[in-house]
Amino acid sequence: MWRTSAFLQPRNQIVKNSPYPGVSIVEIPTSRTILSAETSVPAFVGVAERGAFNTPILIESWSAYVREFGHLAWQGFNAWAVHAFFQEGGERCHVVRLQDDGGTPATLDLAGATLMAASNGEWGNSLCVHLTESGGRSSVAGDAAQPLRLNLQVLLPASRVHETGANATARLSSRLLGAYVNHNQLAQVTLGNCRYYILESFTELADLGPESQQRINSQSMFVRVGVPASGRATSVGAPPSPLAGGHDGTLAFQAGLETLKEVQGIGLVATPDTVGMVDSAGSSDIAQQRRRAQQTLLQCERQATTFHVVDPPYGLDIQNVLAFKLGTPHAEALNSSYGALYYPWVWIRSPFGNSKVPMPPSGPVLACYVRTDTEVGVWKSPAGIHSGKMRTVVDLDARVVDAEQNELNPNGINALRNFLDSYVVWGARTLSLESDWTYVLVRRLFIHIAQSLKISHQWTLFEKSDPVLWATVSRDINAFLTSLWQQGALVGSRPSEAFDVICDASNNPAEAQAQGQLYIDIGLAPIYPGEFIVLPIVLTTAAAVAR
Repeated sequence: MWRTSAFLQPRNQIVKNSPYPGVSIVEIPTSRTILSAETSVPAFVGVAERGAFNTPILIESWSAYVREFGHLAWQGFNAWAVHAFFQEGGERCHVVRLQDDGGTPATLDLAGATLMAASNGEWGNSLCVHLTESGGRSSVAGDAAQPLRLNLQVLLPASRVHETGANATARLSSRLLGAYVNHNQLAQVTLGNCRYYILESFTELADLGPESQQRINSQSMFVRVGVPASGRATSVGAPPSPLAGGHDGTLAFQAGLETLKEVQGIGLVATPDTVGMVDSAGSSDIAQQRRRAQQTLLQCERQATTFHVVDPPYGLDIQNVLAFKLGTPHAEALNSSYGALYYPWVWIRSPFGNSKVPMPPSGPVLACYVRTDTEVGVWKSPAGIHSGKMRTVVDLDARVVDAEQNELNPNGINALRNFLDSYVVWGARTLSLESDWTYVLVRRLFIHIAQSLKISHQWTLFEKSDPVLWATVSRDINAFLTSLWQQGALVGSRPSEAFDVICDASNNPAEAQAQGQLYIDIGLAPIYPGEFIVLPIVLTTAAAVAR
């Protein structure tokens, strides 16, 4: 903005003509306030029950998510992450639904309705459904004008269960379902010659028409009911019926990830459904999961505006999560200051009853990021008893002890731990091998400052790169950084110890001016490490527009 000032004309002052005798007017540039950029809004990229594909949608509540993308579903990890984020107090995020090429849900024709698994994948083939009349009798055919009251049970054959942690090469779907059964100590029933675990029960259903469909579809995380029933159940005395035809697909990951470039303000990224990637045998495809993490980290580095919270594969022990991060002879290490890895998985309470559900940790962890940013700022580590408290977490999939933490921390893996009856983030390191970028707060502070400066200095596009512009830009940036220093974002007993701004002829030679480039070198002393780290900023000036 510009301020108009009236004053008596000094001798030889070149000013604008004035209609008033003896008075001239000169326009003096005043300081432009640099506004803090939004770098705390996360994007969750993954599968959903419904909604537009590859379109970032701003979501401001869990109910808004349900309207746009549908309900929670077993092995639909993105939805669980968003749910946990809002339960933890998150206020807004973007959601991108990925296409699941070739993926299909397991289905079953039952009582005039199509029943299907709540999400795509081979896991649904493990389910069975048992339909009985309320009161205990199996449903029988009869007059459709007087529908029976039905009970529907979603069952898991006991033979499908694998103990948590046992046989890491077993199907991921069996391991997760087995962990769910064991963790919740589900009851077994014997039907016919087989034993089953009861995953869910719905009683007193008035057939499987629209009313019952709405009830089941909004309260089940395992199944959905489709086509309306035409009459009563026809499974006369039948044993539990299996679902079939579920197939794991291939997520169109890159297409969804690319759409984040179109949205300003996204500062954090999670891709929870990458943990569901499996190989041809149905086992966790850890190599592919690492490649997807690398892919997201690379995009974050190229954009230099986003930070990736990485989820680990399910069920890894300490040595295997170290291998996932550090790489193997056949795979590169995860090495980037634009991301952080958290371990292990967490358990949260299902809204459908009292059961606990396993999920990757990115949802609760991102809520800690946002809460810390709001209460303090991006320069505070989202970790510790207060800032790292995950309020929705009721258990951890593995317990990390001090000796194990001493292995994880130096290798850039942030442990989740249980202290003082709370589940907390107990690490604040990036994936970087460079000492300057060891800590999450340092990288995110630099992202925040760089974005704030670039957005607030768009006006330089139409200005000439000269000493007047250099002085104006330097003054504005000094004021902005002084404010951050006063808030505790930078160390030093005085501003000159906390930061340094260079924007003059030394870094803006004639060639740069002719190219329409404005160079600003900023030295910052973040909370850690203590030495200065240089942040170069390049802006575009009027010369570039004229070219």
